[in-house]
Amino acid sequence: MIISWHGLSCFRIQTKDSTIVVDPYDQSVGIKPSIPSKLAADIAVSSKDGAAARNLKGVGGDPFCITTPGEYEVKNTFVYGYPIPSGKGEGSIFRIEAEDLTIAHISALSKPLENGEIEMIEEADIVLLPVGGDNGLDYKNAVKFVSEIEPRIIIPCLYDIKGLKMKLDPLEKFLKEFGIKNPETVDKYKITRKELPQEEVKVVVLEVQS
Repeated sequence: MIISWHGLSCFRIQTKDSTIVVDPYDQSVGIKPSIPSKLAADIAVSSKDGAAARNLKGVGGDPFCITTPGEYEVKNTFVYGYPIPSGKGEGSIFRIEAEDLTIAHISALSKPLENGEIEMIEEADIVLLPVGGDNGLDYKNAVKFVSEIEPRIIIPCLYDIKGLKMKLDPLEKFLKEFGIKNPETVDKYKITRKELPQEEVKVVVLEVQS
């Protein structure tokens, strides 16, 4: 599996059977070029309404689009959506299962989950974690969330980057709060089940891809 980040909460997840794009945004958010203008996918997922996450028309490849809670199966990839109130309107969190790995995409969360809600994603291996505030988790709540879920890998998202119009906290605030001085930073993250860390939570910082 290969995971790449395209700014805000937009990710591309590539497996041997399918490509998933989550939360594609449009040019009004301020990032140039508009991303994912060059991305194609088999599955396109949007966790919430608005310019920052629902530019599904911008995804090439005639993908199967998911915008509501439910259970979906496309090309050996399973997507489970759960309704959860976001900071502005309603949103969904998604659990994506492929190649014996489970990913939780939680950009619609603005506060930690309650005990009964944690069960939806408590076994996630990888969490795509909002850390910059606004209508997502801020850095303090993000750290609290990690302590409750204890995933194997955290990939931060929804933090301030060049050109972005919305006001978000910088990534450094989360890293400091979490006690991380030298996180692994890569362009794309390639991972298999066998390569998951066993005894610690690993933070992986992805460079934004255009």
